[in-house]
Amino acid sequence: MIKINKKKKGFTLVELLAVIVILAIIILIATTVVIPLINKAKKKALLSEAQTYINAAEGNYAFDHEDENMPKCINISDLNGKYVKKNNSNYAGAIKVNNHSGNPSFYINLTDGKYYVTGSGTLTLNDIKSSRPSTFLNSCGDYNPVISDNVDEDSLAYNLVMNRGGSTLEDNLNTISEGTLAVNFRNTVKTSEFSGMFKAEDDDGASYYYRGVVNDNWVKFGGFLWRILRINGDGSIRMIYSGLESSTHTGNDALIRTRNNATTSVFNSHAYATTYTGFMYNADKSVFTYPETLPNENLKLNVFPRLGIDSNKYYYLFKNFNPNTDCTKNGNGDDAYCTLTCNELDDDCIYVLWKDYKKDASLYSTTHEASVNGKNYYLGDYRYSCFKASEPITTQNPNGTTSVTLSCPIVYEIVGVESSITNFPVRYHGWFSPTIDSANMNVLDSDIKKELEYWYEHNILNIKDSSNTNYLEDYLYDSLFCNDRENVRDEYPFRLSASGSSYDYKPYNRTTSNKSPSLKCTYANRDGFTLRSNTTSRVKSSNKGNSLLKYPIGLITVDEVTFAGASGGSVNQNYFLYINNEYWTMSPTYFYNFDTLAYEATVSSLGSAGKNPVNKSYGIRPVINLSPNVLFDSGDGTEGNPYTVKLSS
Repeated sequence: MIKINKKKKGFTLVELLAVIVILAIIILIATTVVIPLINKAKKKALLSEAQTYINAAEGNYAFDHEDENMPKCINISDLNGKYVKKNNSNYAGAIKVNNHSGNPSFYINLTDGKYYVTGSGTLTLNDIKSSRPSTFLNSCGDYNPVISDNVDEDSLAYNLVMNRGGSTLEDNLNTISEGTLAVNFRNTVKTSEFSGMFKAEDDDGASYYYRGVVNDNWVKFGGFLWRILRINGDGSIRMIYSGLESSTHTGNDALIRTRNNATTSVFNSHAYATTYTGFMYNADKSVFTYPETLPNENLKLNVFPRLGIDSNKYYYLFKNFNPNTDCTKNGNGDDAYCTLTCNELDDDCIYVLWKDYKKDASLYSTTHEASVNGKNYYLGDYRYSCFKASEPITTQNPNGTTSVTLSCPIVYEIVGVESSITNFPVRYHGWFSPTIDSANMNVLDSDIKKELEYWYEHNILNIKDSSNTNYLEDYLYDSLFCNDRENVRDEYPFRLSASGSSYDYKPYNRTTSNKSPSLKCTYANRDGFTLRSNTTSRVKSSNKGNSLLKYPIGLITVDEVTFAGASGGSVNQNYFLYINNEYWTMSPTYFYNFDTLAYEATVSSLGSAGKNPVNKSYGIRPVINLSPNVLFDSGDGTEGNPYTVKLSS
């Protein structure tokens, strides 16, 4: 007989619960440790694929692109097979290529359906997003690389466009495009009728800019209020400083304080050469005479620079001058002074009232072959002067005569006289940049760049947001700031226009004369200031432009001022950039022969586009760019309820 052990039992309820708890712990460990490791491995694999596609895009661009200076968009799908070995993964996206003078930069948009890679240069895990960024391109055929039908509806950029009043994104984009057709840059914008958001192209694509009398472009960031200038073509949002949250946001309150706690600063304390219009400049120069030869049958007087002086003043005119020995470079290499020496007044030099001196007919010839259009060849012995000099040094000699010494940045040699008493042709002698390329080299920081960096270090760098969660720099982006030094007439000598009165730069010319502003930077590899890769900033370098900025901060351009509603010298106290104070832009205007100074564009105290010597002091309003990844948090964009932002995950 088989005996049944009645004492043998199954698992008790307590034992079953214990097993369940143990299994739950194992699953939790797998979820919190193993699965993230798997996802990280997938992200690393996707980064590797992204680099493969960038390398393939380089090959595609090199062999299949006819115009090497034009940007190009390359579909990921077009690279499969020919440039990338086909695989089973269903990758999508596009690669944007910008090329400036043989230095292409690649910006990739790649997705495997779960993760999105967006970025340029050396990609990291931070470039992988779990949700679709607002700047992501599915293909080169997307409607718009920044504001598209697939844009993240939580992004600030999306909300800026939707604030145009239409019910759908497409409606608002159409309204913006239609309104753009009616924009006339010859007019100032003083009423709300011609104000709003409009569209223009920049180096990265479509840019959406604010113009006129608007009050829906205020942003609160870092304890300050800012005004949005535009949504850049790369998806970032450009904005200009407008003061502390608690300030009046006008006058001095809309300007930053300098290192000396002042509200104004010079653009550059040096001013006697074209190079000083640079955000960075080149101090290296050489002794130079322009033009090198005197008038002859091939070189008429009308090609010489014209100097303007006060005809009712007395001037010292000197007989002898040797620029090779009398122009010397001073210690810091930025400026130099030429010296005119007269051993005996009324022998080596004379002291004359210009309007009376000019009347002496024996001093000029009307028959010389170089004479033309009322300009007559100068015949006098006393040819050299520091017309723009400071006070002379005079010394009484033992024999009762007087010696005179003058120093000035430029010595003028009189080569002709005109019917106009105040203007006459001259030759320059001084310490100059010998070529355009030399003058426009980026070697040393301007005073204004140093001031911006100082402010950034004390107000943005290593500072966290109000929630103490993110650093302020986490919200920022490396977008290009253009110090456009393209000359109006490159075929003319590097300091002068055709008339000989100035060396003109295109930004001021196109915004005041042609009324055709541009958001593009012609020589971006030289004049497009972007973040360098070895900086202490947390912001990632975009690898565009010249990569010379220590921090991602700059100034507004005169073109952006015109887009915003100014029109040359016309007064406009109604549009959103007016603050009842004058402040610097980043755009050069000209090197002016009449006072031999470099000029930079400003926004005047009347709201117009002004022009001033770089060694004068005006206000500073920094410009920064919010990252495309910032999301809308709250606010309606008004001064009393500005937009606030938060970072995307």
